[in-house]
Amino acid sequence: MALSKELLDKLMGQLGSRFPGAKAFAAEEFGNFREPEAVLPLTGMLADECSLVRWKAAEALGKIGDVRATYWLLRLLSDAFPEVRCHADMALTRILGKCDGIPELKQFEFALGNAIGDMRANTPEGDMIKIMAKAIELQTIARKKMADIGRTPKQFRKPDNTSQRKRIKRPL
Repeated sequence: MALSKELLDKLMGQLGSRFPGAKAFAAEEFGNFREPEAVLPLTGMLADECSLVRWKAAEALGKIGDVRATYWLLRLLSDAFPEVRCHADMALTRILGKCDGIPELKQFEFALGNAIGDMRANTPEGDMIKIMAKAIELQTIARKKMADIGRTPKQFRKPDNTSQRKRIKRPL
């Protein structure tokens, strides 16, 4: 069921509220309706000062399942609150589960790589190790899904040298 324009505008307005409860409620509703238009505003809420808002935004992004949220959710794995980290982890797993085509899976892997690259300089080593472990786990699942689809990205294929090289007979 899609949201009406009126309800969509009202919930978007609540995302900008100064009250954490109103923001958390709006995020939860966007997740329940799986509203793709809310992905960008919800990613902005992942930086909110209130942990409840970050948690509900991560949960909603997981329900929506849009690959565009991958980068921001991976960054949230270093949050100070365990509940927020847990919901970010679950959201990433849900998003990957909803990826059913090669382009989506490639976009997911690209977002993982970008997030890791951006986080290396500013993330404590202990947190970075946990984030890298999760990223590797997700990347492994994504590559397996690509292989199950029947194609793997070029950079992961083994080169076929037999067709490119000619056998040279050397005298004994």
